[in-house]
Amino acid sequence: MMSLRNILTLIVVLGSLLPAYWMGISMIEKHQHDLLVEKELKLANSTKGIRDTVEKELLFNANLTQWYSKDRLMVQGMHNVLYSSVVRPKIEDFDELSSSISAAYIIDRDWQPMYEINGSMYHLEKSKLLATVRGAQDLYEKGLTFHTSYNDENLVLDGGPSGIVFVSPLLPYTLVPEAYYEPQGYIMVLVSYEDLAKLSRPFLYQQESVSFQYGKLNKLGYNANRFVTYLTLNKEGFASPVELTIIHRISDVERNKELAQSKEQMIRIIIVALCVTLILAILVTRWLIQPIKEIEKVVRSFRRQIRPEINPHKYQFSEFKQLVSLIDSLWQRVTKQMDQLEIRNTALREANQQVQDTNLQLADFNQRLENTVAEQTAELRASLAREEQYQSRLMTLIHFSAAHTGVSYHDIPNVINSGLETLFPNYGIRFGFAKPDSQTVITLTSSEGNELGYFDCDVLALSCDDTILFELLKKLLHAWLELEDFARRDKLSTCLNRTAFDSDFEHAKAEMQNKSSDFLAVLIVDINGLKTLNDNYGHDRGDTLIVKSAQLIRSALSDRQYLYRIGGDEFAIVARECNQAQLRQLMADLARVQNGQWIDLNDDEQYPLTFSVGGASSETESLSQLISMADSDMYRNKRKYYDISDAAIL
Repeated sequence: MMSLRNILTLIVVLGSLLPAYWMGISMIEKHQHDLLVEKELKLANSTKGIRDTVEKELLFNANLTQWYSKDRLMVQGMHNVLYSSVVRPKIEDFDELSSSISAAYIIDRDWQPMYEINGSMYHLEKSKLLATVRGAQDLYEKGLTFHTSYNDENLVLDGGPSGIVFVSPLLPYTLVPEAYYEPQGYIMVLVSYEDLAKLSRPFLYQQESVSFQYGKLNKLGYNANRFVTYLTLNKEGFASPVELTIIHRISDVERNKELAQSKEQMIRIIIVALCVTLILAILVTRWLIQPIKEIEKVVRSFRRQIRPEINPHKYQFSEFKQLVSLIDSLWQRVTKQMDQLEIRNTALREANQQVQDTNLQLADFNQRLENTVAEQTAELRASLAREEQYQSRLMTLIHFSAAHTGVSYHDIPNVINSGLETLFPNYGIRFGFAKPDSQTVITLTSSEGNELGYFDCDVLALSCDDTILFELLKKLLHAWLELEDFARRDKLSTCLNRTAFDSDFEHAKAEMQNKSSDFLAVLIVDINGLKTLNDNYGHDRGDTLIVKSAQLIRSALSDRQYLYRIGGDEFAIVARECNQAQLRQLMADLARVQNGQWIDLNDDEQYPLTFSVGGASSETESLSQLISMADSDMYRNKRKYYDISDAAIL
């Protein structure tokens, strides 16, 4: 049977939604057309932004190159070595001024590279690019800037393999047209296409890219996903205009995705509008059928044995008022009879409820008593078990602390890890002299600030009792290890002593023989001129030279390279996993750190700090010959040093 209320609701809803739906479809079609027009406009703006950005950056780099080519200090630095300390900061400032310069070279008048930033002078000398730019000598004599392209990945250490090159002659003069000059040197600037592409990235969608070609390419075929534009820079001081082809590869995927999102947003707005229209239609329907719903409420209230408050003004029709009055009269008569029966039943229910409440209280008391007794018994047993276990572990710790007598230095980690497995079997705590690559490292440090060893342990995972036990163990180990470190360390230089060298070198050789390590290298370092300094200025100056030399040597070492003082002016370095190539690099680092180092003797006198280095690696020498070969190599280098020093004095 059809309901009058449902029919009325359907008519109102359809009459509201159908016009709204038709208007929404029209708005979506109009919005889609506007989005297509906007897409073409965004594409044109993106290409223009890329072109303007590249043009601005290239002009800035060209102006910067020409400006620096007229710097008098740069020109003087080409002929006077005393100006080299000025030229280097200038070219570093030159690199910082532009974010797109990939590499820069300073070349003298004979076309020999003198300085570089992010480049390789060796590969430049061997490259075809150098021969190409030298061919434009007549342009440089006129004071003009020459440009071309390069395609050599070795010319730029950190950048793209190809790009544009600007070359300007170093001429500290005011240029006169049609005059000829003799260049004092050249500035060569390389701008890679890769760096230009990075500057263009803000104008591109995620799947879009841009590439560049030097010159004007006219033979590119048609491609709907590619937009080609040309850039011409005609600047005063250029030998010829710079022509650059910009290829913008378009991604319809991202652009169409943006259109789809905008359309989806428009659809949501229309859906919301339809929902609002539907809600308004429902509100109107409810107002029209309100009298019928009021009668339904009255009937439901009587069914729940509740007499509603009847207001005749809510009903617009007299038939509804009479029907409600009749229902109310019948309900009052039935309610009176039900009240009498309810009074009798209430008395019986109250008596039964009192009996049930008493029984529940008694059962609840018994259950709580049993639970309390069981919990206290379990807690007492657990406490006794923990106390017994803790006492046993304390006894184990006491025995462990007394058992390290006679243990060699390199066996200490094995002894400590054995004790850790016994004391903390569930935590995987490990100890070693090498710092582990972990986020849970605990360092033991001596009173002198030296690192004694490392625990790999997550302290937060330990229980309260285990934390106390672990702290006791750390204090016991700290005293033991500090004594070991004191016996192995040279007091003046704070590096390791001859005893430590003999022990560590034998241990390193044993690791090589057991195949635990692939390479081993030994370096011998001897301080130059220590005896002369002691004889002429006293041993306190000599001690200062020893201490500063140890600091410089240590600054060039890595984690697996250890420094030892094995004599008055002689040091040794044991380098694990160090092949011949790495040994040469380490010796080069040691030669570098002593450049320009001095110690002050008095207010106006200084003494040079230098040392001679020799080394040998197990890659080319036997283990038994490493020390003697390194010592021989050191004496050869020491003789060279004194030969050069004597020649300089003469």
